[in-house]
Amino acid sequence: MIEMETIEAKFRIVTPMFISGADQTKAELRVPSIKGALRFWWRALNYEKDSKILLDRESKIFGSSDQKIGQSKIKIKVTENKLIGHRLSP
Repeated sequence: MIEMETIEAKFRIVTPMFISGADQTKAELRVPSIKGALRFWWRALNYEKDSKILLDRESKIFGSSDQKIGQSKIKIKVTENKLIGHRLSP
């Protein structure tokens, strides 16, 4: 059995990452938004001239639809989902 490393962290989100779920009248923080931000910053910090090599490395961490690679190695769970002092743009 593979032992997984667990990292517990508390974050304050300062960029737009909210989307509606089943209840379209209520904003919520969703795992795909967090994973998308992590993927963006991983790409930004891991420059590679050859885009194929970059995609291969990224896919091994974040997953791919390629059956040889499969799902992401990163599992994210939102345990506290509350909005404090948010405002909508005019």
